[in-house]
Amino acid sequence: MLLGISRSLQQHLLASIPNSASSDWVVIGALQHDEPLNLPTGKLVVFLYAIEENPFLRNRPPVANDAGDFVPAPLALTLQYMITYVSAEATDVQEWLTEVLRVFSSSPRLAPAQLHTDLHGVVDQLVVRLRTPSVEELNRLWTALNVGMRLALFYEVDAALIPATDPETVGPVERRRLILTGDPAA
Repeated sequence: MLLGISRSLQQHLLASIPNSASSDWVVIGALQHDEPLNLPTGKLVVFLYAIEENPFLRNRPPVANDAGDFVPAPLALTLQYMITYVSAEATDVQEWLTEVLRVFSSSPRLAPAQLHTDLHGVVDQLVVRLRTPSVEELNRLWTALNVGMRLALFYEVDAALIPATDPETVGPVERRRLILTGDPAA
């Protein structure tokens, strides 16, 4: 599912930003080993670097399933993305990142029709928000990637709902019993 979210962002950018030079100019970046990140030149890189539980949806109550039993609410995630364009020319970097800003500010919600096929029936929509990391967070991120700091955009993507597999079910309350303690005359 995580890859489906990254692919949804990738295909949305490909569909929204015209580029006649290439059909594969938006790539999904990854750092899977201890070698420095090898960012491809002349491409827009969409890089997922953090996954966290959405703090605002953490304590949702259980929901009823088709059988009438209650199951835990789906896990809601907030994904942290970095998007950068790799080029020796600063003007190229700024122009392409301007296009990314235009796309996500004009359409911050990706509806079901805009989602990658891996997400159909699993996620209703994605919400993309620009964020500003602190200087300390930027320093830690670029140090961890083992590359020099460069111009990049940072986005949070919400509403990635993961239904529980084999959830623990709890039946509805059938009877309540009240126990009184102490002296009723007091």
